[in-house]
Amino acid sequence: MIYMKSTNSGRNSVFINLPQRIPTSELSKDGHLQVYDCVDFILVNAYVPFANFSINGAVDLRKKWDVEFRQLIKGLTVMKPVVICGDLNIVHTDKDSCEPNIAQNRPCFTSWERDNFNILLNEVDLADPFRTKFPDEQAATFYGNFRHLKIGNRLDYFLISKNMIPDVEVADILNDFGSGQSVPIILEFNIGSCGTTAHS
Repeated sequence: MIYMKSTNSGRNSVFINLPQRIPTSELSKDGHLQVYDCVDFILVNAYVPFANFSINGAVDLRKKWDVEFRQLIKGLTVMKPVVICGDLNIVHTDKDSCEPNIAQNRPCFTSWERDNFNILLNEVDLADPFRTKFPDEQAATFYGNFRHLKIGNRLDYFLISKNMIPDVEVADILNDFGSGQSVPIILEFNIGSCGTTAHS
């Protein structure tokens, strides 16, 4: 769902069903990816495969996914600005973890995963709006069984085309929401005549 905030005082704000879906048959296997044309931008909802070392082929799948996903996003940005949201299964910087050292040989922490993520950001000209607004904030979105201790990692992100950064009003993590292992993230931005709020 997308929340469209009306700028006309005589109209109500509404939740709308997502518009036309863009086929991505190869990357959409097992429900890992949905792409929608939202008129003014393209919304990419992703659950990036977890590079589980104990499952045969999982690391190779993730490496293949990273390359193909980057190629897909490159093609989409030629058409319109892009908004990516979801569980990207990466601890990008030391500010994205409660652990003292992010250079670890385990899923979400490996150097090759961070390298691939940086290539995505740089080659496709994407920005992390939360980190842009809060460059020094220690933040997590996934706590597992340690929510009560506030020990976790930031695995869930919005990434947007850099030219959308001036339009961002809110980019935040709702740490006080619920009591589950994960917490929601929120992005609010203005495009065209109406504001848009996206949640993941």
